[in-house]
Amino acid sequence: MKKLLAVLVSLSVLGLLRPCQGFELNFDSHFALHADQPQWNAKYVIPYMAEIGTTFIRDDVDWSNIEHTAQGVYGVWSDELAFLQLAHQYGIKVVGLVQAGGGYSSPFYTDKFDVAAYANACAWLATQANADGTPLVAAIEILNEPNNGFASYYGGYPLVVDSSQWQQKYVTFANAAYAAIKAANPSMTVLAGGAQGSDLLLMLSLGLKCDGITFHPYDDGSAIPEHVYEPQASSGYESWIAKVRAAAPNIPIWETEKGADYSVSEYSAAVWNARRYLMTFGMGVEHTFFYEMIGDGEFSGVGQSWLSFNDNSRQVSLVLPRIVDHLNGLHSTTQNVTLASTQSGFDATDFKSYVWTVTGGRTVAAVWFGNHAPYKANVAPAPQSCTVSFALDHPHYYNGSFVLDLITGATEPVLEPGVANPNGLPHWTDYYGSIANIYVSERPLLIVVQ
Repeated sequence: MKKLLAVLVSLSVLGLLRPCQGFELNFDSHFALHADQPQWNAKYVIPYMAEIGTTFIRDDVDWSNIEHTAQGVYGVWSDELAFLQLAHQYGIKVVGLVQAGGGYSSPFYTDKFDVAAYANACAWLATQANADGTPLVAAIEILNEPNNGFASYYGGYPLVVDSSQWQQKYVTFANAAYAAIKAANPSMTVLAGGAQGSDLLLMLSLGLKCDGITFHPYDDGSAIPEHVYEPQASSGYESWIAKVRAAAPNIPIWETEKGADYSVSEYSAAVWNARRYLMTFGMGVEHTFFYEMIGDGEFSGVGQSWLSFNDNSRQVSLVLPRIVDHLNGLHSTTQNVTLASTQSGFDATDFKSYVWTVTGGRTVAAVWFGNHAPYKANVAPAPQSCTVSFALDHPHYYNGSFVLDLITGATEPVLEPGVANPNGLPHWTDYYGSIANIYVSERPLLIVVQ
């Protein structure tokens, strides 16, 4: 990490001062970081993103950026084009967020959400290519959070199907853009939705067309990662994902923003994001974008930024790569961890678990206590001991298993049966059985079986 951070010195010096909105680390289920701050310098940050395994960036390519010289004349600003080309140079794909409304719209139209004009601009963007023929943007996202600016433009309110019927207006707006984009470039990925709770579910029921459903599952104010702010739809993140899957079972999910409460401690932010990402990956969510790359202050935005304003690592920037490193190459399963035995008073109600594996090779289980806010004094409650088991389709290698505390980075070996264990370390109860002395807490553990 020190080597990687060396490239971030003096981010405000000359060169490509462009905000961007996300980057994605590659493994079976992806995650992404969202960076939307003008103070950082792309020529330093993009190489850093590439070095840590970025696959996607979500970037503002607004309607006002595309159609800004004259009505019907298209061409992105030079700094935006340079930014997109730099990302491509480092092998990073871009989700082009085409926002509209107010200053985001092309200035040549009275209607700030002119359906045909917006669709034409998106269609033009879909045809633009890099020098090697690859698309300039790999996906186009139709508006950011239409439950806010779009709804208010038509006199509507989030989560209320009122006389303006703004949800239906958005479906009409997005579907027109979808048709124009597909006519111009049938292979372009089109993302739409972006609203919350029952608004999004209503849009899907009204026939919203897209290649990916977007929404922003932020904290609901409880600081509990198992909860989510999706009003009138669900208070639980897992049940919210299930509702979206049921409404659109064949459309991938793109969570184009996500993060803990803005102002929490480093510890709480790390725990919140670790638990939330384990659920995201465990449920097979296709894309999820962390907001944001660099915070707007040294001690603010902790829950939603990867680095501080002065380029210091947030704790979360050390924690999430541990998840990716250990789940890389694995696939999620429908398995859960079974509690073979527990200590007196063990919180079985809030025990959470997921299991990932690769055939005949490696299995990883995650365990923690959920449904409570991470302890905000940076000291976790006392862990509770249990014996766990989970399905394996492969024998474990001798002395090849360990337990990783995702927050601290500390590891403990899982001792083999019959080995002296005076310190109460995790150990196999037999060669194909359970693992004892697993100390579960709010801090998620990975149990890695090689």
